[in-house]
Amino acid sequence: MPKGNVEFKKRLKRAVEQLVEEEGYLRAISVRLHSPVWRDRQYRWATLMDSDGTLLRERTVVSTSANQGQPTVLLIGVIIQSEFSTSGTKPNPLGKAAVGATPRGVWVDVAPGTRRRVDRPFVLFVLPEAKAYHLKKSFRATEMNVRNASEAFPDVTRIIVPRGISKTDLVTELRKRTRRWLTGAGRPTG
Repeated sequence: MPKGNVEFKKRLKRAVEQLVEEEGYLRAISVRLHSPVWRDRQYRWATLMDSDGTLLRERTVVSTSANQGQPTVLLIGVIIQSEFSTSGTKPNPLGKAAVGATPRGVWVDVAPGTRRRVDRPFVLFVLPEAKAYHLKKSFRATEMNVRNASEAFPDVTRIIVPRGISKTDLVTELRKRTRRWLTGAGRPTG
């Protein structure tokens, strides 16, 4: 992976960590996403993929009946995927976009020995824009593949940011795109 991509991914990881801290989101202890699969006559855990970050928040379901005891709590999650070096082919972003459609759900580790299902997963592709001439052609192909993937599946979107974006500006961009989903009235626009 080119040096610029490694630096961007490190900055993205630090931005996600800062956003989790500032917003008080639930912290995942791993970037691995899992799902139970039926194999050899029993359910086993399968690793779906590694994300570049997850933003998790519990949301209470408001009861409409008087006889409900404990309130139901959903886990809402934004799965962040940095795209550039790995999205030169169509299957990669399509698979990442489809993770929310996994039949038995997407699960994350929130504490040692505690794996929880993300009840409403949302995938956010973050594309660092290529400014160098020799990278523009591959960036256009990547952007097209990610755009197609984000339009093919529900609850998937993308943002394009400058490759050299600061961590502070990246936190601001992530907050703008994800806050309404995690704390507000539903799906973010755009």
